[in-house]
Amino acid sequence: GAILTPSAYVKEDLIKRLKVPAAKITVTYEATSSGIKDVVLTEKEKKEVLSRYGLSQPFLVYTGSLYPHKNVDLLIDAVVKHNQNKELDLQLALICSRSVFWERTNQKIIDRGLQDTVKMLGFVDDVYISKIYSLALALVHPSKIEGFGLTGLEAMSVGLPVISSDSSCLPEVYGEAALYFDPESVDDLVGKMETLIKDPGLREELSKAGFAQVKKYSWKKMGRETVAVYQKLLK
Repeated sequence: GAILTPSAYVKEDLIKRLKVPAAKITVTYEATSSGIKDVVLTEKEKKEVLSRYGLSQPFLVYTGSLYPHKNVDLLIDAVVKHNQNKELDLQLALICSRSVFWERTNQKIIDRGLQDTVKMLGFVDDVYISKIYSLALALVHPSKIEGFGLTGLEAMSVGLPVISSDSSCLPEVYGEAALYFDPESVDDLVGKMETLIKDPGLREELSKAGFAQVKKYSWKKMGRETVAVYQKLLK
């Protein structure tokens, strides 16, 4: 038999927790293939997008589910803490399909009176995600555990800087192309957000590094590696 994993982190986890022999496991990295594009908007288009979603710049974006391990509560707390201490208010746009976790998060936002700060955008198609990403300050990936890290790579593919948790596979997947924080520390995330706001040079560096990082992954390569595993099994 053979096992395919999307990262070395998952491979090591299987070896450690389930005592799977390392020789049985092959890492086949995923890649980006979404319809998210690098777009440049006119002033009129910018106003339309911001108005459509109730956003104003600067804002951060999170894309993904709202399962507890995604750690979005900490991200919300970090934005609130930043806004308490700074003259420049940040907004947070959450792009996530409706679910029981969406409802819970939305209720927490209402209970805390944060509707102007945290915008629950629901499902957004790739055309508008592209537009939102072109206007955002950064994408934040606060997860405590992941098997890969597709949303960060999608952001990098259009030049959007990524602030990522330093847990599980994320440093492995994002390499030097993200700004990392401790997913247990609100203060660490606040500090990283403030660093990015103050340093346009760093934003440019992360954007360039992101473009390069994305090129390391391809579905063709994954396909070849997967076929090779099957061929080996069939011999």
